[in-house]
Amino acid sequence: MKLRIHIRSASVRVRTTVAAITVVAVALVGVSFWLVAHQSSSLTENIQTTSILRAQDLVSALQEGTLPVDLAVQIEDSGFVQVVDSSGKVVAASTNVTGELPIDPKPHRDKTRFAYTLDESPAGDSSFRVVGLQTQTSIGLFTVYVGSSLEPVSDATSSLISALLLVMPLLVLFVGLVTWLVISLAMRPVDSITKQVDEITSKDLHRRVPEPRSSDEISDLAKTMNKMLERLEDSDRRQRSFIGDVSHELRSPLTGLRAQLEVHQAHPNTADWREVTGEVLEEVTRMEQLIGDMLLLATVDSGQTQIVYETIDLNQIVAREVNKLSKNSKIHFELLANSSLWVEGSALHLARLVRNLLENADRFARANVTVRLSHEEHVVRLEVCDDGPGIPTDARETIFGRFTRLDESRSRPSGGAGLGLTIVREIALLHHATVWVEDNAPGARFIVEFAEVIDSAN
Repeated sequence: MKLRIHIRSASVRVRTTVAAITVVAVALVGVSFWLVAHQSSSLTENIQTTSILRAQDLVSALQEGTLPVDLAVQIEDSGFVQVVDSSGKVVAASTNVTGELPIDPKPHRDKTRFAYTLDESPAGDSSFRVVGLQTQTSIGLFTVYVGSSLEPVSDATSSLISALLLVMPLLVLFVGLVTWLVISLAMRPVDSITKQVDEITSKDLHRRVPEPRSSDEISDLAKTMNKMLERLEDSDRRQRSFIGDVSHELRSPLTGLRAQLEVHQAHPNTADWREVTGEVLEEVTRMEQLIGDMLLLATVDSGQTQIVYETIDLNQIVAREVNKLSKNSKIHFELLANSSLWVEGSALHLARLVRNLLENADRFARANVTVRLSHEEHVVRLEVCDDGPGIPTDARETIFGRFTRLDESRSRPSGGAGLGLTIVREIALLHHATVWVEDNAPGARFIVEFAEVIDSAN
């Protein structure tokens, strides 16, 4: 268990090298066992084949009706010959086993040919491979035994095992060394990437890690890392810009409030405190709305926005928001809508989306704002059209950015903080809807498309 924990906590080089050594060692052990067994079997089979040939020669002599006279062996310790009759009596034998008891105490076998290994033999100290052949001749039934020493097999097998025991550790060591070097070369770009990333701080997110020229996993890692750094740099830039814009937006009303209060404090007798209170309340309301917008966007950015989705009649939400805004506006609002149009979403957030679009149209319209609701092919479309100056083509995507305001809106007293349309897009994304702006000739037309839901109650 401790070894497994140590291996898991080791580096990729160590783990890969250990794995390669283990696999090669297991494979070598398996191959070695097979090789030793195969060599032993092959040599034993060769010795047995030689014994069979010798036995067949003796059988041929017996079938001619005479007992063989010459039963000599080349080396006394390497083989022996016995000829046993049907009664179990040795009738002929090589000189090294002359006078010995029959090699096989049960000479009568069902098979005319058989072979077995004899561990103890009067001809030598090693094991012998014995081949027996039975033959029926004119002078009786005889069994010829030819034994050959298995010492050459043992010697060859021992030599092979010794060679393997010497070569295997060297081969495993060589594989481990080669694996370590190959992995080290392969991991060199990773080491460089790790070093570069470790040195990167929030102050130098512009730096990038080196990308290898090869088209492999390490190259993909470097490219992915650089894309991540680009996203971090963009996020940091947006965050800094966001903080700067927020500071500016909050500083302006606070500075105005402070100057106004200081002036009235210096001349309390000339101040109309009712008017001062109204102006201060207006600025506080503006700051409160700005802070609420920023909190909403921060919640969306963090992915912690909690929305309870339900089937909602978008027609009711739009009608309610149009009615609220038209009461305090000099602009004429016209609502063109069909019967109930059902969408899936949050009534609170959808009301905020509609309100921001209406306030934006009210801010720029000259006289009229038209709100249209329609549906086709399971899509609900909300259009808010004004007859104002319109939006240039190159700014129709930019206006959805945070704190983005066109030049004209900056100069108008009613200009907002530049977060209204940003919130519209974020809420639309939360509802899997799309929002864009088109030319209304004159003015601008903001379009939001939702997926229609067929309400089960209708």
